[in-house]
Amino acid sequence: MKLNRIISMVIASGMVALSCSEDGNQNPPGVDGDTDGDTDTDADGDADTDTDTDSDADADSDADGDSPLHPDDICEDGHCSYIWIANSGESTLSKVNTFTAKEVARYRTCPGDGPFDCDPSRTSVNLHGDVVVTNRYPTSDGTATINPDTVERSSVTKFAADRADCVDRNDDGFITTSTGGDDVLAFGEDECMLWNQDLGLINGIAPRARATAWDGSEDPDTGEGGVVVIGTCLAGQDPDDASNPDDVEWSIENNQLIMMSGDTGDILNTIAIPSTECFYGGAMDPEGNFWVMDGFGFPSNVVSGGLIRVNLASETVTRFENHCGYGISVDADGNVWTSGKHWESNATPNETSCVQKFSATTELPEETPTYLGQFLRGIAVGSGKSAGYVWSAETRGALYKVNQANLADVEVIPTPVSETTVACQSDDNCENGLVGVAIDYEGYVWMVSTTENTAYKYDPESGDFTAVVIGDQPYTYSDMTGMQLRGVVIIE
Repeated sequence: MKLNRIISMVIASGMVALSCSEDGNQNPPGVDGDTDGDTDTDADGDADTDTDTDSDADADSDADGDSPLHPDDICEDGHCSYIWIANSGESTLSKVNTFTAKEVARYRTCPGDGPFDCDPSRTSVNLHGDVVVTNRYPTSDGTATINPDTVERSSVTKFAADRADCVDRNDDGFITTSTGGDDVLAFGEDECMLWNQDLGLINGIAPRARATAWDGSEDPDTGEGGVVVIGTCLAGQDPDDASNPDDVEWSIENNQLIMMSGDTGDILNTIAIPSTECFYGGAMDPEGNFWVMDGFGFPSNVVSGGLIRVNLASETVTRFENHCGYGISVDADGNVWTSGKHWESNATPNETSCVQKFSATTELPEETPTYLGQFLRGIAVGSGKSAGYVWSAETRGALYKVNQANLADVEVIPTPVSETTVACQSDDNCENGLVGVAIDYEGYVWMVSTTENTAYKYDPESGDFTAVVIGDQPYTYSDMTGMQLRGVVIIE
């Protein structure tokens, strides 16, 4: 099953961005036949039916349902582009405009008001631009003793990118929502949060949600439909040390993929995948398959392989050996790209980083070079000005630029965080100078630094970096812009 979609906004790379009005509100294009893509019927281009004729391009706060926009939340050439980054240390989600490199909203991601009530990590953006964020909590004690009335459960939360899709739940005529990093509303008060779904228990154990991806079946113009795929990471308390909730053992027979309705968050189906350790990262391919990394992709006492393909329609599960795994991405041809450590290498700890290509044609991994580097984390396939390369972030703070046609051709690019962590020589205890990497609508490369509480925008042409300070301990390394999913969708 190929992911075929009819999309009205197309650029040369075959990718799309949100359609938006001049005041920064993104709206489905062409619904009412006008040129700005809004669903208005009045003269000012708003979605209400009042008759004022103001022509200002800023965000008004009249009774048409708009609330003030962040001053930097603007669009270019009728398109908007956002990167969504989970701040694990404060249980929030940052929404950053990639054109202006400014944080334009920050949201609470689960119930409760403590810094680690949610522990959000993965984000995934659908074809309409909406995002889901996965809350990892509970991070240790995943036993059935958890009170179902507390917040101590993994969950998934959806937010609308387009203010027109937010819901005026208190019927006051306004969309009450965050306008920046210093304006975080209590959970449930932000009207751009569409739903939050608890993942419940699996055989009496609370799953620690990890891998997250939209399946690409949603309508790109309206955002309706679509399925969110969640990979679990199960652990139970060690019976030999019940007093220490951080001393856990893997529960290898209970891991599942959980399919959730993109509209409501309801759980639609589960696919059990036994003898697996922890589904860290996941991505869709052009044929409707979900690819997931099990653990770090290394042989362990639990499993013998790390890369898994799941056909969501037939529920067929196929396993492949992969010894270079942590981050994962898929290109337009269906090749799967992973990054991490080369676990079988005899090299010293700081010479084990790697990128591996798993060929969609041969269903075999290409030879994996071993790079100078400690541990590659997130990975993304380039497009636009970053095309022709895959990009990966090293935990000590370097950006790796790897030629897609020749994996041995790699450039290691110093970043603004490199000097803070580059001296780390430990195999296991290096701080997360960089974790995630993503490509935006224009082809700029974005990186997430947990240690710096900052996202960095990199221009591959000029070599310049732009820093965006966001929330505490940002962690995301999944498809936080939606460009990976858009890269595998066939545009007709």
